[in-house]
Amino acid sequence: MWVLPTTRRGSGWNRFCPDPYHRHSLSQGTLQGDMSGHCDRDLKPDDQGPRRTFTLIPNMAYFEFMPLDSSRSESGSVKCDQPVDLANVEIGKEYELLVTTYTGLYRYRVEDVVCPMSIYNSTPQFKFMGRKHMVLSIDVEETTESGLLKAIENVSIILKPFDTMVLEYTSYAHIKTTIPGHYVIYLELLSKKDPRKIGLTEEVLEQCCLAMENSLNTLYRRCRGLFKSIGPLEIRVVKNGSFEKLREYAISKGTSLSQYKVPRCLKLLPMVQLMDSGVISTHFSPSFPNWGSSDV
Repeated sequence: MWVLPTTRRGSGWNRFCPDPYHRHSLSQGTLQGDMSGHCDRDLKPDDQGPRRTFTLIPNMAYFEFMPLDSSRSESGSVKCDQPVDLANVEIGKEYELLVTTYTGLYRYRVEDVVCPMSIYNSTPQFKFMGRKHMVLSIDVEETTESGLLKAIENVSIILKPFDTMVLEYTSYAHIKTTIPGHYVIYLELLSKKDPRKIGLTEEVLEQCCLAMENSLNTLYRRCRGLFKSIGPLEIRVVKNGSFEKLREYAISKGTSLSQYKVPRCLKLLPMVQLMDSGVISTHFSPSFPNWGSSDV
């Protein structure tokens, strides 16, 4: 979300922090922005994963927030009529960010979904929930970026005792060569003990697959466990640098460097093939997720 080119992983931080595990944490905890300019700053860079929040800089632009209907916030398709300003957001409620800038943008829809989590000196601290229109689907279920992010956060919790973190992730719906189709999740991991090697067992990564499935919405879990219309979720671990190649490919096809964001759902076959070229291991969910009536 909104990472400026000067703060991306592998840039000037190398001189100050030779350890790539901590350098990634630092590079993700600095000044942030989007195409309209500098937007926010992470005031607690030591907080990573589910606790990580950002504080908007109110003198950089005028920010408004379009509330997402609480009953449909996971799909992000239903909105309330009127936006609210920074002072009137509600803790724990999801909003779509609107930006008005000095350069002429008026209520520009960034299509990022954010959620205020706490207050810092009377200013809300926001958690980035995902892109609004990203949808991953095999059958009748719809998995949005916020739903996928929740699943990745649970994977991060599993990996933390092994001193391993998720550097980047993306996904795609594998429906052409397998029946039934299934979700494929590409993960780029980094180990604190040995950045050149990921020392995770098959059992741990299968546990990550199942944890992701249990984190997805009820309709996915019912399609997967009750109707058997979706196959086991697959995690493909890729080599370090694979997402840098994905970025370079997107830029070579005309994407602006300053506006590039990692696509969380791959649609183009060349991008899928590029990620597949970096796969070092594959892992499948070992069992069905919870889908009983108590989960509805």
